[in-house]
Formats: sequence, structure tokens, C-alpha cells
Amino acid sequence: MNNMNKNVLALAVCSLLTACGGSGGGSGGGAAGGETGGETGGETGGAGTGPKDYTLSGSVSGLTGTLDLINTSNQETVSIAGNSFAFSQKLANQAQYDINLASAADGQQLCEVIDGSGVVAAASVTDIEIVCRDWAAIATILNSGTAEARYPKIARVDDALEVVWFDRQIGAWLFKRAYDAANGWGDASFYASVDGYRANGHKVVANSQGESMVVYKSTRPHYGGEFIYASNSLDISTSNFTEHGRSYDYDIDIDDQGHVLLVWVKSDNLVSTEKSVYYKYFDGSWGSEVKLETNTTGDAKHPVVKFTGNGTAVVAWAFATHPGPGPSAGPIYDGVQVASFDASKASNKWTADSSIDTANGGCAQVVDRSIDIDVTENGTPTVAWMQGNGQCGGAYKQPLQISKLEQSTWSAPINISGVDTSSSSAKILALTGNKILAVFNDSIKTFAKTCDMTTDTCTGATELAAEFREIQSLAKDNNNNVMAAWIGGDNAYVNRYDAVNDSWSVMSKINNDTVGNAEIAALDGDFVVTWSEYRDLSPSSSLKIVPLSVATNRWTVFAKEFKTQ
Repeated sequence: MNNMNKNVLALAVCSLLTACGGSGGGSGGGAAGGETGGETGGETGGAGTGPKDYTLSGSVSGLTGTLDLINTSNQETVSIAGNSFAFSQKLANQAQYDINLASAADGQQLCEVIDGSGVVAAASVTDIEIVCRDWAAIATILNSGTAEARYPKIARVDDALEVVWFDRQIGAWLFKRAYDAANGWGDASFYASVDGYRANGHKVVANSQGESMVVYKSTRPHYGGEFIYASNSLDISTSNFTEHGRSYDYDIDIDDQGHVLLVWVKSDNLVSTEKSVYYKYFDGSWGSEVKLETNTTGDAKHPVVKFTGNGTAVVAWAFATHPGPGPSAGPIYDGVQVASFDASKASNKWTADSSIDTANGGCAQVVDRSIDIDVTENGTPTVAWMQGNGQCGGAYKQPLQISKLEQSTWSAPINISGVDTSSSSAKILALTGNKILAVFNDSIKTFAKTCDMTTDTCTGATELAAEFREIQSLAKDNNNNVMAAWIGGDNAYVNRYDAVNDSWSVMSKINNDTVGNAEIAALDGDFVVTWSEYRDLSPSSSLKIVPLSVATNRWTVFAKEFKTQ
């Protein structure tokens, strides 16, 4: 592969928001830093021969602000703000050069370097191009016809994304649609019939090997409660489903070898009020249903599961004990329990469940559905939750807590949010190394922090919104840039996080009318967010769908691609 093609391909999959090459000196560093850095680099490989008589320069198009470039061959940087640029450090004949972005463009425009790598051939290089453009976003209606379509769920399946949503036409169905960066959206297709489907009750998980699985919740005739159904095959096109037990709440994950772990909460028997955590493991076929939880008093709720490796996983859930008999007796304590799973063990695949919080009694409840879990790039499982401080009434606080598993021991809770008001939702996402991104709100504003799980330190809180936004979904690309999807009132929003500069873009609204849930997923440089929206599809609307039904206002599934090209 020649140098030009190598450079273009590398930048095509580069971060949407940030640098593709190393870190440079920043604005104004081209002259001062270039002389020392260039001389040092000149003594090493790629310096060329003879006198240093040749320069590097080129053109800039589309840039609306400023941008820093770096020649990684000698570490010289230059700041550009017009339609041309030039490095001050001169190079010898046969010297190598490799021009990259040293920072994101102002306003987080998308920029790339064309013809930025090569070897000086007895002449100054003048044909390097910097091409910038605004962030491109294209809205797509995913469902067709006149049906009610809601609750889209999205997952990355190898080099593509797949969205699965609930679609009520003549019957109740799940439909799916795939997206890839090169070809855009494929056709919508039927996935499964889901009569008795429970609202927002399906989930999609997938791995880097192109394997995926869908589960959903449904009722059954002549039975009370809800049941979980899951595909028997890792082929997402199948409509063959198997029942997996009566369920109040569940979660699912898949590893890169196609193993699936399904956890859910159900009553221990038909007459018991005790609710416990159960699981099934998929390894080509589903294993038997087994009770995971060892505590025999109180109720489990809201389990979450995350694979830490192939065949190993961590599960966390909320746990409540009851103060006494009587239908009005509520829990006096809500704790967070964890257990680790290792499929390679012939027996005792689970560690005994143990508590990872230290609050006790009174108003120490865990916020409903506030538990989240992820595994850092260094392999550290990390659980986050909103935990009360034991105080009641007006003094009731719920900061974001995190516990991490190191050498088979869970750490004491680490207060991440530092917000001394009642928090209501939070999510975490593993970044590079041992860092995580935590986003949370305090029922008034929305914040974000990056935290180092090696030192247990976090950056200061960045205010993402001056009003309440519920965190719906986070996704990152291969360069650890992140997009967040938020819901506030009847609107959906997105923010973009630049990993190199540890900075967030301005929050942008993506919907037009009343919005439902929103989820987001990432490819190599592309983000796709999908949501459901109650829209006016009357003949006078620019969004009309043919043929129109009598009822022209209905729920519709939308997606928007935030693309590098």
C-alpha cells in the first residue's frame, strides 16, 4: 500500500471529533517547538540526506475555525485558520513526513488530511490538503406502511448496526433493519410475531463476530405475569423462540465467542412472594434454569449483566429486605448485590453474591433501575448505582457510587458524582485504559465526568444541560469518542464527547414532535441514534407516508446517522 492510500484510509476511520495522530504543541507551536523537535527527529530514522532545503505546505478548505496539525515524523506542530498552511521546519531530500490532526477543529467540525504522508523527492511538498466539513446528519424513517412503530433497540453486529422495533399492523410483530456505513440502510424485514408483547420489553445484544440475539417479554394465555422469550439460534433472522420463565425484570449480554447469559427476576414459586435472580446460559443451546441468588430473605430487582471475557461475567442487582408483615410494609433497605460467573467451572460457576454498598437502613434505597455496569479496557469490572445516604425527608440524597472488582475483591463505594442533591439516573461507559465516563443528573441539571479507576480520581463535573435530561444511551467509536442520547420532556438530544480534548459538544435536539425512547450505537467513526416519535403524517406534512391511514398521527421509528463522510 502506498503512503497516500495508507494515510487516507487511516483518516477515513479516524475519530469524528478528535486527533488522528499524536498530540502536538497546540496553537503557535510550529515555529518554536518545531526547531527543537525537528532537529531531534532529524537525527533518527527518516531524516533524509543532504541539506535541509525543502518545506511542507498545502491548502485548507471548509475550515470555519482553527485547527492544529502535526508532522509526526519530527513532532513539529502548526496552527491553521485560513485557506493554506506551511510548516516552518525544513526537511532534507528523502526525509519522511506524516501529517495528522493534532486537535479537533473548533466547533468539532470533521476534518481529514489528504496526501499527508510521503518522502521528500528533491522538491518542496505543496499538495497536502486539509478538507473540513460540518457534521452531517440525515434522518431516516425506518418503518413503512401505516402501522404503529415504537421502542427501537440498536446493537452493533460486527461491521454493521441492526435496529429491532415493535410494529403493530394486523398483528403484533418485531421488525428489524440493518445499516452499514458504505451502503446505508437495508430493507425492513419481519423478525417475529410477539402477541402478548409487553411495552418496551425487547432487547438486542451482539458481538464483533456478527452474532446477535433478541429477547422479549410477553404474556401467555391463561397465565398471569410476563415471560421472557429468546431466539434459539444466534442467527438474528430466525423467528424460532423459546420461553425462558416468568419474569418481572431481566437483562442479557453476549461475548465474542457467542455465549449468552440471560438473568431475570421471578417469584421462587407460584405461591411465594419472594423474588429472586435466576439465569440461563447459552453455549450453542440453552442450559437449564438455575437460581443464582443465595440470599433467602427479601426481594431482588433490576439485574444487570456484563461479560468480562469469554465465558466469564458479572451480574449486579438491587436487593431489599422487609421490616415486617403487612401489605403496607415497604423495604427498609435497598442494597446492591454482585456475583461473578465462570462457565469453565464444572460446578459452582457463581461466586456467592455479596453486598458492595455500605449504606444501611432508613432511606438508603438504591434508585430504581439506576444500576449500570461496564468493564474497562484493562479488564476491571465496574458497577455504578445511585445510593441513598440513610437520611429521610428533605435531607434525602442519592449520589452516584461506583465499586470495582480487583483481585477478586470489590472496592468500597467511591462517590463519583459529588452532587449533594437527589440524583435520579446515571450511566457509565468504559474508555481507553482504566478510565470510565460517567454521566448523571441531579433532577435539575445533567453532568459528565471522566474517572481513572487506577487512581480513583475524576475530572470536575462538566455541565451538559442546565435542565433535566434523562440519560438514555451511550456509545463510543474505536477512538473512544462518545455520543450520548438524552430525553428531556418531549424531546430527544445528542451530545458528542471528544476523548483527546476531554470536551463535549453543545447538546443538539434531534426530534420534531413528542418522542419516545432513544438508543445509540457506533461503527468506526459513524454514530447512529434511533428513537420513536409521535408525528403528524397528514397529507400536508412533509413527512407523509403513502399509503396514509385514516389516523394520520401515529408513532414512527426514526434514525439519524452522524457520519464522517
